[in-house]
Formats: sequence, C-alpha cells, structure tokens
Amino acid sequence: MAGLYRSGAPSIGPLHLRYVGANHPVELSITPRQPSEYRLAVLVEADPDFAAELRRHRLGDHVVEMAAGDRAGEITFYRVAGTGLGTLSEVEARAAGAAGFGVSEFTVATATLNHIVESTLGLDSPIHFMSIDVEGAEPLVLEGLNLDVVRPWVVCIEAIDADTKIPNHTAWESRLLEHNYIDAAFDGINRWYVAGEHADLAESIAVPLNSIDAGKYGWISSTSESREQLSNKSYNRVAWQRA
Repeated sequence: MAGLYRSGAPSIGPLHLRYVGANHPVELSITPRQPSEYRLAVLVEADPDFAAELRRHRLGDHVVEMAAGDRAGEITFYRVAGTGLGTLSEVEARAAGAAGFGVSEFTVATATLNHIVESTLGLDSPIHFMSIDVEGAEPLVLEGLNLDVVRPWVVCIEAIDADTKIPNHTAWESRLLEHNYIDAAFDGINRWYVAGEHADLAESIAVPLNSIDAGKYGWISSTSESREQLSNKSYNRVAWQRA
C-alpha cells in the first residue's frame, strides 16, 4: 500500500482500511487482499457488479453496496460503459457521454461516511488509511465525513478531473486543511493527506511514490504478472538467439 509499507516507514501495525469507490477487487487496486498486513478493509462500492466481484474475491473484507454522500437516502448513480468507471456527478457523466461513451443511470442507496464508519468499524476504531476515488463527487462525499469525529491517519483522494486531467482539489481540499490535515504528497493523480496528530507519517508519505510500494501484485493481478513474465522470457530468448 503506497506510502505505508515502503522501507523505513513508521510501523503502525495491522491496519483498518476504508476504500470509497472500491471498483475492481484486484486490478489497479491500492488495497489488494493481504490478510497479514491489515485487520479489515471496508470497501464502499455503489456499482452492483463491482460489489458482487468484491464479495467474491475479497473474502474477509466488509463490502458496503451503496454510495457515500452528504445524507442518507437515494441518489442517481451513472455507469460509464466499457470503462469500469461510475460516478455520482452528472457533470462527469455528461462529459463521458460527450466523449462517445455509453452512460446508464440508476438509483442507489446512499449514506454519509460517518454513518458507514459507525455501522462497520465503530466510531472508536482507528482508520489508518482512507482512499476516496469517486470520479468528481469528492465534495459530496467529504460533506458526509465529519473530520472532528472520524479521523483517518492517512487520506488519499483522486485529485484530477477524469476528462481533462486538470487538478481539481481546490473544490474540496480546504475541508481537510481546516481540520488539521497536512498536504503530504501529490502522485500525479491523487493527493495524500496526513492527520496532524500523526504528522510523523508525512515524511514517509512524501517520498516519491513507486509502483512497488503496494507489494507483489499490488497494482496488477497474479495472472497479468505471469503473462508479463512469460512475455519477457520469450523476448529475452529471441534476443539471445539473435545474438
């Protein structure tokens, strides 16, 4: 898991993780299932297909099939066909449609992050790491997170517009900074924040992020890794024969 497992980082023991917009259980996941490294991951995913995959592959983790928002109730969820992406943002959905993608919409249940935390981990349980990847709905999700009550040690939030790739953190960053969070790093896509009371983690987070930080198969599946290894072996064999 980038930023917390790299060599020399402070040890904080088994982790409680929360992933909002969990998406695929393994591919490009920042929190692949590694039971020895954390106690529990709570995966919040509104797309029913991805939620089903998470339940199938992430045994032992807690899957919450709903959207995180600023209140309890229902909200429109937009699925972008052929991309694996979904969003609560009508603006993002329109942009995807204008780019030629098929967009379908349906209604999903929604709750605040504070309520989801209370009903899964409990408000007294520390959250060591929280990732929010919600394709433009970050302000809505953060409205439902009371940072005076729920204080993740480290927060990773996607911070660029999915369509233009322009940074968009100015729309929501003040909420974290005003609650004593330190802007520790930007990896080109996500911004990483550390709670002020755990400022000792900021230096390790600020080390340039590297794909190997997530551990073996942290960003790709074992199947993809095997294919890549076979491809490399084949290439090296042909190169050797030519030499």
